[in-house]
Amino acid sequence: MLVSPGEEGNRVGMLELTIARTVAGRSRVSRFANSFRLFNYTAGPDDPLVRQRIHDYRETLRVRLESDEDIP
Repeated sequence: MLVSPGEEGNRVGMLELTIARTVAGRSRVSRFANSFRLFNYTAGPDDPLVRQRIHDYRETLRVRLESDEDIP
């Protein structure tokens, strides 16, 4: 299985290959499947550390918006 991230990090492309040997002993792709998984950053996966980072990030943005603080 080969996995690559999407352009904005919210999508994963997955390519699954099944390799089989021929009678002559060579390898060949006998089956493949291509699919995408879409993720919602705030909903999944449900990880307490990710949720805390989201909370901290939103709190930092809120404070900066209220104080007109420049973003470094």
